[in-house]
Amino acid sequence: TISPVHTIERYVELAVKLAELECDSLCIKDMAGLISPKDAYDLIKALKKEVSLPINLHSHCTSGMAPISLFTGCEAGVDIVDTAFSPFAWGTSHFPTESLVASLKNTPYDTGIELDALTEITEYFKKLREKYKGLFDPISERVDTRVLIYQIPGGMISNLVSQLKEQNALDRLEEVLEEVPRVREDLGYPPLVTPASQIVGTQAVLNVLVGERYKVVPKEVKDYIMGYYGRPPGKIKDEVKAKIIGDAKPITCRPADLLEPELEKLRKEAEKLGIIKREEDLLTYALYPTVAVKFLKGEVEEEPIPEPEKVTPTKGIPTEFKVEVDGEEYVVKVEPIGGFIDIKEAPTKAKPQKVEGGVTSPMQGMIVEIKVKKGDKVKKGDVLAVLEAMKMQNDIVSPRDGVVEEIFVSEGQNVSAGEVIMNVK
Repeated sequence: TISPVHTIERYVELAVKLAELECDSLCIKDMAGLISPKDAYDLIKALKKEVSLPINLHSHCTSGMAPISLFTGCEAGVDIVDTAFSPFAWGTSHFPTESLVASLKNTPYDTGIELDALTEITEYFKKLREKYKGLFDPISERVDTRVLIYQIPGGMISNLVSQLKEQNALDRLEEVLEEVPRVREDLGYPPLVTPASQIVGTQAVLNVLVGERYKVVPKEVKDYIMGYYGRPPGKIKDEVKAKIIGDAKPITCRPADLLEPELEKLRKEAEKLGIIKREEDLLTYALYPTVAVKFLKGEVEEEPIPEPEKVTPTKGIPTEFKVEVDGEEYVVKVEPIGGFIDIKEAPTKAKPQKVEGGVTSPMQGMIVEIKVKKGDKVKKGDVLAVLEAMKMQNDIVSPRDGVVEEIFVSEGQNVSAGEVIMNVK
């Protein structure tokens, strides 16, 4: 990652500490494809000078620089580089394995692998790629030099696209890309790798969609500022910290030291529910308690693999068709000669009227917890429900003092942006 607090000197200092802790190897994880050929060379040379551990260079092709950076990494003495077989390469993925093997042939860095030996693997992944082609987003398969400005890794771009599609707001991707580096700076330059990338990305999406920065803040962002994800690389801006956690004091100890043992308690809960058949089922329940029960009971239906989206005209009637007859394809053109009828758009259903005192969901997602019941007295700012959206939990708070008169949703229910979930008067 790149920031004012991430320097070659700091990376070398960290590498020395890791070596002292008896690590087996070091990985330079360039998840956004930001490492330039010169930086790759200089960093690996500096690391090799101070530590004797094997060094792995992991870089994505998002910016288009990865192929050259991998080569200069080889020149600097890197031990391992990460690649992907060509059907799943390029874009936000890695440089093709086959291409790198061919590029290094007859050089001091020759891998010794014959291209013919890779053909069978490539063909296997071609078929797999074809099977799942409906899941691939063209945006994530392209080189995007904007990453050099926004510093967003490939997996994170894919998530942002998915999140915005989920909220029917893909047209606001550019705004989100511009907001991400601002949020990252506010939060002390966390590296954009899981889970920090999800934390920063989701907050950026919320800032754009809600229209006010940090008006809606997921629990994970609050926990990050409180120190539950560890110490941030840089200083979190005071005004942002005050807006999100108020007068609360961040922890100064190791976050894991504050956790009470929970696994056995969860095991008993899961056994009562009859959902444990193997140890992994317990971990699934511990990580995803809301959806795990239905999933492990076999009550969740497998989603069909979607077909790739096809571009269709928004107006008019097509006059050219592709027709298949007995396995043979023919292109047929149709010329209208009369018998026209008027075509009108079907009337759209009117949106339901807003409920007086209604509290709405700020975005599309699933209600994972309802914190109040009918008749409860609440104050402005009290948490009424928890919404899981974009893999984050977001508090829905009361906009006013009053009494909960009606609750229109239940836990586990999916809601749309702007949908009234309860009313408080």
